[in-house]
Amino acid sequence: MYVNQATDLVAFSYDVNSGTITLHKRIKKAFPQMRSPDGFFHYIDDNKVIVDWIPKK
Repeated sequence: MYVNQATDLVAFSYDVNSGTITLHKRIKKAFPQMRSPDGFFHYIDDNKVIVDWIPKK
């Protein structure tokens, strides 16, 4: 199975019988950071991730 975890792509498998998850591979920064609704790319630290933008009213 694959999952988009923030900016990383993670490949893993789940064994139903034992209930274990095995991580096979993580590709860091496979997906770009989210741009703001106005199209700008705002600088953030490497240890932070933008998960949503909320427009001001």
